[in-house]
Amino acid sequence: QMQQQQQYQYQQQQMMMSGHDPHHDRMEHSSRHDPRSESRAEREHRRPPSSSRRKEPKPPKDPLPQASIQELERYENSLYEDSAEEKAHGVKCILRLCTEPLYLESLLDHEVLLGVLSRVLREDAKKSHELSVSIVCVFLCFSHFSAFHPALMQHQCGDVTLRVVEYESKRYHVRCAERNQKLQLLGSCADESERAKFQKEVKKYQILENRQSKLLHVCISVLLNFAEEVAVEKKMVNRKLPHYLVQLLDRNCDELLLTALTFLRKLSIFEENKDGMVQDGALEALSRLASHQNAYVALLALRLLFNLSFDEQVRNSLVESGIVKLLVDLLRNPPFRQIVLKLLYHFTMDDRCKSLLTYHHDCIPMLLQLVVHFPDQQRVGKELVGLCVNLSTHPRVADMMVQCEEFPRVVMRVVKTRDALLCKVVRNVCAHDGVREQVYHGMAAAGAAASRWLHDLVHMGAACARGDYDNPELLVEVLGTLANITIHQSLLTDLPPW
Repeated sequence: QMQQQQQYQYQQQQMMMSGHDPHHDRMEHSSRHDPRSESRAEREHRRPPSSSRRKEPKPPKDPLPQASIQELERYENSLYEDSAEEKAHGVKCILRLCTEPLYLESLLDHEVLLGVLSRVLREDAKKSHELSVSIVCVFLCFSHFSAFHPALMQHQCGDVTLRVVEYESKRYHVRCAERNQKLQLLGSCADESERAKFQKEVKKYQILENRQSKLLHVCISVLLNFAEEVAVEKKMVNRKLPHYLVQLLDRNCDELLLTALTFLRKLSIFEENKDGMVQDGALEALSRLASHQNAYVALLALRLLFNLSFDEQVRNSLVESGIVKLLVDLLRNPPFRQIVLKLLYHFTMDDRCKSLLTYHHDCIPMLLQLVVHFPDQQRVGKELVGLCVNLSTHPRVADMMVQCEEFPRVVMRVVKTRDALLCKVVRNVCAHDGVREQVYHGMAAAGAAASRWLHDLVHMGAACARGDYDNPELLVEVLGTLANITIHQSLLTDLPPW
């Protein structure tokens, strides 16, 4: 037995020296087991996590094929093919090259390229929507650079783009007429099958309208870039482009609305364009877009309304449409505040609008709060103080101002910042007979510092007269305010140093 044990130990030593672990076989054998005997918990533990089994989301498919500048001749030759698909593929390859600014000059060196694209768009725009979008996108890439505009104009790229806008606008009206006609023929006596069929056609119209809006968005962007030159812009106006832009304000595509509003705002600085927009019904559309869900669309609509509101007839039409209530509501929203103040300033040049604002009880306190909380040591913004000046000339508005808790702080701000325009507001308020005594009693009840406001005005006017402040406008407003203080001396408990 001892000899067998020694022989066994010797074999173990030899196997270990050769790098083989004798216990490995036993461990391996013990690790082999029947999978059916494995518990459910062990199988769950050995199962890979669910996150590893999930498929990673595929990246969005690139709508443009890969292209090489060395294959430009082949892409250009595909434009002469009869098949619209081959033409569209060739234009997409060219568009892929245009997305690289380094290739634009090389593409422009091919003199026939722009001419061929312009011809294909003129001939096949009605046949293939995909081809039209691709060609106009090529024009858009070039139109971003003013240096390429002469070449684009030479090959009539702007002309064919405007033709696409004209054709698509007419097509849209034809589709709307067909849809309305089918709706009338359907009537109220139609059965469920006919109504379901009509709903399918409505969805089809919506899909076509969305596709058309994308094409028009690119076309208007190209024309907007071309309109940098006044002569080119005038040619577009002669082709009734403002009329087509106003028609686009009824669309639901935000990108198209932003582009159309930007172009109309640019055109509205000329009176003849402004008159044409008003005749085409732009005011109703803009009043509706001023409350759009997209803040950028609403802001652009308000800015365009501001350009149009320099006309008195336009202001009257807007007031009748009830836009004043919308502007007062938008005044609470900081991004809209500046443009709303400008519009209200234009509207308050008419006494009718001043009276309308008295029915909005939150408007006057809100304006005084904006004045009081304006940054210290600065004059109040011109739009805000100009609106307050206009409103202070109305007796009812002046009475509402005095009844506000912020009015004494407005007067003390005049004393602190020596703001001449803000002093004009106090002067206009004190000019009304029924409000003057309320001003004095309100200031007296506001505190010891506010009760001496007349003394402060006298000292400020004397300092201006001595030349301590180089502000003659302030001196005029202070003297006007003091001249309006015609309260009987028996009501003045603390006489100012006249």
